[in-house]
Amino acid sequence: MKNVLGMFLALVFLSCSTKKEDSEQVVDIQIEEKGFLTKTKEIFIDSDEVKNDRRLTYLTDMITKYPDYKLVLEFFNSDNNPYILEANGDLYKIIDSQIDDAGSKVYKYEDVLTYFYKAKENFYIYSFSIDNAKKLSCTSVRRIGDGLFKTDMHDIVFEDHKIVKEDYKGEVSTKFYKEGKQQYFRYSNKVNGDKVVHTLNLGTIKEF
Repeated sequence: MKNVLGMFLALVFLSCSTKKEDSEQVVDIQIEEKGFLTKTKEIFIDSDEVKNDRRLTYLTDMITKYPDYKLVLEFFNSDNNPYILEANGDLYKIIDSQIDDAGSKVYKYEDVLTYFYKAKENFYIYSFSIDNAKKLSCTSVRRIGDGLFKTDMHDIVFEDHKIVKEDYKGEVSTKFYKEGKQQYFRYSNKVNGDKVVHTLNLGTIKEF
């Protein structure tokens, strides 16, 4: 993720200073059938302005609901941040999470200061703390490989803002998916021979 906070401020400015354009653009696609008959199909796609409006609405809503969200945006936009292991990722607040232990016990967690970061090569789960002075600190980073089959999971250990260890946590299966209007991430592994499933609720789907 790059310059998201700056983008948010720019979107606020643009939404106040630009004139509304058409919300959709029309693209004609010609489909040839049997070599001589051509049909034209109209496909409507969202304009850049509509996408920017949706992005602004999403960011404004998140900052209003969750005071920590703006602090985390600033964290991810800080220069030379050693905790950001891949640039240009997509950030989600983990609204709540659930652990299904061998199908018999379900543990739910809410209001935990954790964020999900989807990068090109890996998924990351960040945990934070905020002190009385409203200073944000990263307390843990978990990296999960993005692959079609089983992939490795590591906890990245920092000391003095430097990586000192990558603690291997085993192989997991992953799924980044949508259900209704919500975005989810799921990863599962075997613990003492039993399947344990972790499901993260990442909030409203980003439609921009």
